[in-house]
Amino acid sequence: PWVLALGAIIGIAVTGFLGRRLPFFIQFGKFAVVGVLNTAIDFGVLNIISLVTGVTGGIVIGGVNVPGVALALVNAYGWNKYWVFANRDRKGVLHNLPTFLVVSLLGVAGNSGIVIFATSYAVTVPFSASLWLNIGKLFATLFSLVWNFVGYKFVVFKSSKSISEETPHMPIAPL
Repeated sequence: PWVLALGAIIGIAVTGFLGRRLPFFIQFGKFAVVGVLNTAIDFGVLNIISLVTGVTGGIVIGGVNVPGVALALVNAYGWNKYWVFANRDRKGVLHNLPTFLVVSLLGVAGNSGIVIFATSYAVTVPFSASLWLNIGKLFATLFSLVWNFVGYKFVVFKSSKSISEETPHMPIAPL
């Protein structure tokens, strides 16, 4: 947890600095902050369910992985719609939800596939099953980071102009 907190602080500082010249970095920094929160939710739920059930690998881990990802997606929709991509359409709160779900569910499939592969076929290093589960989940999370940012920016919320594009000096922390 301390490493994540320190990394988040450094990441916010770096994206704030880079965002002064390229507003894209402010938006990506916001996305990363939301991503850290979603990752904490996702990893937390995965590890709790894994601890309770004893499942740490194989095809079954795909199902164990889904609840944490689902809770993280619920959290992600609101933060990404209103803060990261500042979607201001007047069509309602749920207007972008179908497209968000398609992009996200494809990301969940990729995420779960990577976790299944890592825990079933890529286990060549002598780590504990629980540690290997988290290593696989880390790679799956990196995949999801890229997939979701590109999908949300260019597909789901493409019609909205980002607040950071309008006002590059805006802080990336929510008020």
